[in-house]
Amino acid sequence: MAYQAIGLGTTAGDGTGDDIRVGGTKVNANFSEIYNFIGDGSTLSMSGITYTTIAFEDGSASSPSITNTGDTNTGMYFSAADTIAFTTGGTQRATIDSTGLNLQSVKITGMSVGTAQADGITLRQAQAQAFSYIASDTGGSANTYAIAPSPAIAAYAAGQQFHFIAANGSTGASTLNVSSLGTKNIYVQGSAISGASITTAGITSVIYDGTQFQLMNDKLEQIDAGIGLGLAIAIGG
Repeated sequence: MAYQAIGLGTTAGDGTGDDIRVGGTKVNANFSEIYNFIGDGSTLSMSGITYTTIAFEDGSASSPSITNTGDTNTGMYFSAADTIAFTTGGTQRATIDSTGLNLQSVKITGMSVGTAQADGITLRQAQAQAFSYIASDTGGSANTYAIAPSPAIAAYAAGQQFHFIAANGSTGASTLNVSSLGTKNIYVQGSAISGASITTAGITSVIYDGTQFQLMNDKLEQIDAGIGLGLAIAIGG
């Protein structure tokens, strides 16, 4: 319903305006529309109202523009163009702008343990290297290994490290497939591994160099290194 104005006439008492009944009817109709829009028809209420746009003043850390009547130094305000700021106790704690979320010196506490690839991880998970160890290769065979981190990695990236228990020892050149992203050669010292470099039930550690995996715990290399060291000591007296 459109707003209904009471006709006041051209001049006071000229008899051209609305009479008392017509004026009262318009007043009731206007109030009825207001009470139905922001209430239940008889009682005003702000719940359930849909607004197209609400504009607030910028506010400040000590006096945010969106706040609580009993705690007026805590809430939201607009600290700069295209920026939303959050304040508690009169101190700015975080901002959101076009570059993302800035927590400044505030730390995140009480986070749940991340379980999906897009989740954040807790410091406990990072310290435990929770996603670098896989119990065993899940569908591989000798020389062809496959592991499935949980959550799965989205892509190979240089520097990734994985530790897994091989169900089968290697007998020659081998590959590793992580999260079904494709097989990559396993190298050591720039060449394909050979022989029993990977042992059954032993923990195998690899690092991805951007092209292939480099074996970090080659058994044969360790044996050769030990023999070489022993010979060097023997020769040196």
